[in-house]
Amino acid sequence: MQEKNSNETWKVEAIERFLTFLGLCRRAGKTAHGTPLVCEALASHKPPSLVILSQGASAGTAKKIKNKCDFYRVPMLTVPATPERLGRAVGKSAEIAAVAVLDESFAGKLRNLYLSGKASADAADEGVAVWQK
Repeated sequence: MQEKNSNETWKVEAIERFLTFLGLCRRAGKTAHGTPLVCEALASHKPPSLVILSQGASAGTAKKIKNKCDFYRVPMLTVPATPERLGRAVGKSAEIAAVAVLDESFAGKLRNLYLSGKASADAADEGVAVWQK
């Protein structure tokens, strides 16, 4: 059972591990979720350490978030999850297209989970271990 992300195959376990840890970040109070709050966090005095964008976000929302991340030099990850699933991960019943992670240590762990999910998916496709930085 696998999901697709633009030529990259992710294992469901890797996605769930990533989203579960994102929920932990939210419970610790280290996230801003929803496009308006993410944009506000990006423009703040201390910008977030990482922005996570749902693969299912609309083109306009994705462009807006990407442009702001580029301008403020904040890394952005696009995860293979619907806005509904991203919303559930942060404990909301609404669809959430973007989440900003405000803590550097949480952001680092999420980056590692993201990269290990991509690496395990690449290994499943190619039959060898591939690690990306």
